Amino acid sequence: MKKVYCISGLGADKRVFAALKLPEIELVHIAWLSPSIDDTMGSYAKKLLPQIDTSTSVTILGLSFGGMLAVELGHWIENSQIIVLSSAVTASAIPLRYRLLGQWKIPDKIPFSILQKTNALTYYFFGIKTKQYQVLLNNILQDTEEHFFRWAVQAIVNWKNEKVPLDLIQIHGTNDKILPLVKTPSLILVKGGGHFMVLEQADQVAQILNDILS
Repeated sequence: MKKVYCISGLGADKRVFAALKLPEIELVHIAWLSPSIDDTMGSYAKKLLPQIDTSTSVTILGLSFGGMLAVELGHWIENSQIIVLSSAVTASAIPLRYRLLGQWKIPDKIPFSILQKTNALTYYFFGIKTKQYQVLLNNILQDTEEHFFRWAVQAIVNWKNEKVPLDLIQIHGTNDKILPLVKTPSLILVKGGGHFMVLEQADQVAQILNDILS
């Protein structure tokens, strides 16, 4: 059975992969570590390396923020296959509005209790229509640790990477409102897919992953 290391999105955990049906694939979930305040995306990714067996070929599946970390890990691990889902592959794919908000320290000025709340606008931007997944997103945000969340926001807006790993596949929804599509040569599109298509369109995403990994 093929082993795939999974990295979830910002504030999320392995629950976001629960709807994927991958019968021939063993998903190994990378655990979040507490970051140092001066960690960059690259230095934090290096801290995750001990959780990965690099003695054989490695496949990493990264969702959203986890996709950016997967890209960084791809620079450290030779002969690795990187699959990024609903994510940015390079720093230039991060929308300018996020960088400006980060430079102005706007997220730091918002009480964390507000950032943890979900509403109709949250569901719209994440592309979540199903009630059970709305509940799941709310639960995930409630479980998010503030220090990690605030560090990760700064890591995203200050990301510098412009190097694309050699063996990278990008899977992205055409209706992603969180991270708008910026094409790479190895792009696979999911028509109508939103940022949480890993849940809302899990069957399509799973079929793509099964085809890639079979």
